[in-house]
Amino acid sequence: MWPVMKQFWLILAAVLGLAATSVPASADLLFTLNQGGGAFSTPGNYGTVRLHQNGTGATAYVTVTVQLASGATFAGTDAGYAIAWDIRSSSGCSGNACYPGPTLSSVTVTSANSANFTPTQTNASGDQNIKATPFTGGKCTQSGANCFEYGIDYKIGGSKGTDNKLIFDVKKTGGLVLTDFIANQNGYRFAVDIAFNHKTGNVAAKGDGVRVPEPQTWLLFIAGLAVLPLLQRRRRLARAT
Repeated sequence: MWPVMKQFWLILAAVLGLAATSVPASADLLFTLNQGGGAFSTPGNYGTVRLHQNGTGATAYVTVTVQLASGATFAGTDAGYAIAWDIRSSSGCSGNACYPGPTLSSVTVTSANSANFTPTQTNASGDQNIKATPFTGGKCTQSGANCFEYGIDYKIGGSKGTDNKLIFDVKKTGGLVLTDFIANQNGYRFAVDIAFNHKTGNVAAKGDGVRVPEPQTWLLFIAGLAVLPLLQRRRRLARAT
């Protein structure tokens, strides 16, 4: 009896040890585009924005995946951005005011539809030139509560467009981590310009993101579960002999 139980715990410890050394400590951050403005004044799930950490230290960067809800596409009206966001200022923040943010070394669209999007960011003076204003109009300046400093323009002007997913990498000198993505002055994390149900307008994510285990975490967990029936079988065989 004891040798079998000892073997069980040794194998289980090995599986858990493998998980501990193979899976990063941090999980992805998932935000829901749940706030609507204008044509989408009713809160709902208009899609998600997922942040994935790559690397550590000075080489760290973040992959952003925007997945719109079924039936929604990025709005090809030439009136807004596919997505807009803010990055934490290295000089510190006062509330949600963290402008100007750092100069990004690169924003690169990696999804197959990259030709349809153009990254941009704040101008040299620090004024926010991204006109992503999902809930109010007005000029975007450093004090514009609903404005953002960084964005990716959707270039399908004058036509509906069919893109409903966007993947891009964000990098800056010295490294970038998930918590560097912050809310703007009114607490909105991201703003996305969409077309849905024959309407166009902005939607946004508000609130803290939800930690989501990465795919390899689930694979290791499933692998651990798969080992248990084998251990139980070995235990029954040992009892029968």
